[in-house]
Amino acid sequence: MKVGSNKRDEEVTVIDEETLYEVFKDSMEREGAVETEDDAAVLLTPPHTKNEQILVRKMSEATDLLLSFRNIMKIDNLQGFNSLLKLCLDNNAISEIQNLDHLEHLEWLDLSFNSISKIEGLSKLTNLKDVTFFANKIEEICGLDACTNLECLSLGNNKISSVAGVIELRRFKGLRLLNLEGNPVSEGKDYRLNLIAFMNQLKYLDYIMVTTPEVEAAKEQFQDDLMDVMEDDALDDERLSREAAEAEYSAKLARANLGVFETMFKDMFAGDDSHPKLREVLPGVDDLVATFSSELEAMTQTMLQICLSKDEDRRAELEMFQEALAGLRGKFTSESIDIIEKLNAS
Repeated sequence: MKVGSNKRDEEVTVIDEETLYEVFKDSMEREGAVETEDDAAVLLTPPHTKNEQILVRKMSEATDLLLSFRNIMKIDNLQGFNSLLKLCLDNNAISEIQNLDHLEHLEWLDLSFNSISKIEGLSKLTNLKDVTFFANKIEEICGLDACTNLECLSLGNNKISSVAGVIELRRFKGLRLLNLEGNPVSEGKDYRLNLIAFMNQLKYLDYIMVTTPEVEAAKEQFQDDLMDVMEDDALDDERLSREAAEAEYSAKLARANLGVFETMFKDMFAGDDSHPKLREVLPGVDDLVATFSSELEAMTQTMLQICLSKDEDRRAELEMFQEALAGLRGKFTSESIDIIEKLNAS
């Protein structure tokens, strides 16, 4: 279901129940989409009269929400839009991105033509694919780290001046369209070739298709710098891979209630004030600690492997039990239905 309005209401400065009712009404009147009793009830609701149960149901079903041209000053009161995929808040008076963390399914966000100076508040929106901040007051590209699924990003008509900051967007491997037209950075020498050279994933830059001759010319012009960047990228990829493996192992230990063993040795010496004093009176104490640490680490790893193996066996048994239980429930449900049908037929 898609809901929305393009009508400006100069008196509205926050998103409240009255605003949402008006949005639902505008959408249904414009699209003729009166499909349920709830739809009809919303259309027939007198001004300033609300049925909260109907509103809650409509909110939970909405996939698109258009709140354009409403003079909204603050993003708020969007709890309940659990299915929202597209949110339009363009052409308002918003200065801060906030209160969006719960919209975890959101894929499309339009905040163009507002007064935003900083990109923030998007750390939970990991499914975002298309985002526009066109015509705001943004000077720096930041706050997008969690948006790893970005495909389209519009930052045109802002105050961005750093090429280096823009090139950092190369880490978004799925980014296909980038718009920076109208920023100071777009007026720099070799701006277009520079970005094409370092962001080879782009298909469109400033809404103009990136051509093969441009890619070849960009690589040739910036080949020395590209080699340095590629080396840095390789190191970053290696680091990220290592961190991901460590995080996966830590999570595995936590699931088996073995997380304490990761920091056991460090915790043993944490806050121990005697260790520095021992160095003064006992030569070689650091070597003794290192030997002890190495032996403890070896024993710990052996024990962890045994415990993890047993945990995997336990989980496998639990999964088999749950499957068997589900099968029995299905069997008994079917038999119960047959008994009831026979009783009704007799």
